[in-house]
This record gives sequence, structure tokens and C-alpha cells, in this order.
Amino acid sequence: MSNQIPVLYTEQKTKKVKLWLDGYLVPRATLNSARLISAGKHEIDVVFYSSIDDLKPGREFETDRYLISIEESNNDNQPCPRPSFAVNDPTMRNKPKSA
Repeated sequence: MSNQIPVLYTEQKTKKVKLWLDGYLVPRATLNSARLISAGKHEIDVVFYSSIDDLKPGREFETDRYLISIEESNNDNQPCPRPSFAVNDPTMRNKPKSA
């Protein structure tokens, strides 16, 4: 998929503390709409906007089911780097330390 815009989305629109999920918006050439795609590459909703300029980082959209927040674009198309260490990670307790 080309022209993907990274977003975070949640179904928990009314909760104080929300669980956000990774996804993408893929703008359509017509109808001033974009498809909301989950990280698992499934189309889950459609967002309508008035202008392509509305799809800027920091902008939020609300559909009947989801709250969607547009994130800063990662120009090199690489995933965000993971830390090389974990603090208080219970999965690392019994693993040997690497040199």
C-alpha cells in the first residue's frame, strides 16, 4: 500500500484511559475519504474529510466506532526503534545477559 498515513485508533471513545492501537489511513482518490487499516492489514472503517490537508499530524477524527489520531509520518518507512534494554520487564528475568 502506498501513501499510508500512520495513526493510532481506539474503540474506547468515552473512557478516561484509552487503549490505542496502531494503524494506517490510506486516502482514496475520490469521495474525500480514507480507509482505516489495522496493523494486521485489515480494513476496519472509513474516514471522511473535507480536504486532503485535513490529514495532518495531530489531527483527530471520530467515526461511529473509532477515535483516530494522526501520528507524525516516519519518512524512512522503518518501524520505530525498540529499546535495547527493558526496565522491569518480567519476561527478561530468567534470560542470560548478553555481552
